[in-house]
Amino acid sequence: QTPLTSSILPDKLESIGDFAFFYGSIEGSKLRELSLPDSLKSIGKQAFYECGSLESVKLPANLTSLGNAVFFECVNLQTVEIAANSSLTELPFGTFAGCVKLENIELPASIKTIGHDAFSTCTSLQTVKLPENLEVLEQGAFFNCPAISGTIQLPESVTSIGKSAFKGCTGLERIYIP
Repeated sequence: QTPLTSSILPDKLESIGDFAFFYGSIEGSKLRELSLPDSLKSIGKQAFYECGSLESVKLPANLTSLGNAVFFECVNLQTVEIAANSSLTELPFGTFAGCVKLENIELPASIKTIGHDAFSTCTSLQTVKLPENLEVLEQGAFFNCPAISGTIQLPESVTSIGKSAFKGCTGLERIYIP
């Protein structure tokens, strides 16, 4: 039996439920790539929680809802592509927390909220491109991301920065707040 290494989901799939691939729950799963269909609108909480072999994810433009901790501790996740014309407005609690191999993230203009601990302990995260319409950075959004370096420019649209949003970002030299 060959382990599952990639997933091709049906073109008309609109939702992935809570805990769908939780802990790599498919027997023998070594799921490395995840390309989600354009029809997908929602992913439930912890759907890909601790899928330890997952290396890359492409989130489609029609995706409007993510549950909490969808990609929590996917320790080999290196590449996340969110469609530039995405409909997603929030990265909720723990979305990519503990994704220790994730190095870069470019968030689309549609993102207004980066949730509590969304990128917490992404220890390899070096560069972050924040969306121009970002309004809220919740508590610990980038907590313990020591590889983020240089300067982060918060957009003028930011109205709230939560406690410890950048705590432990020891490589970060400056944060410009409009």
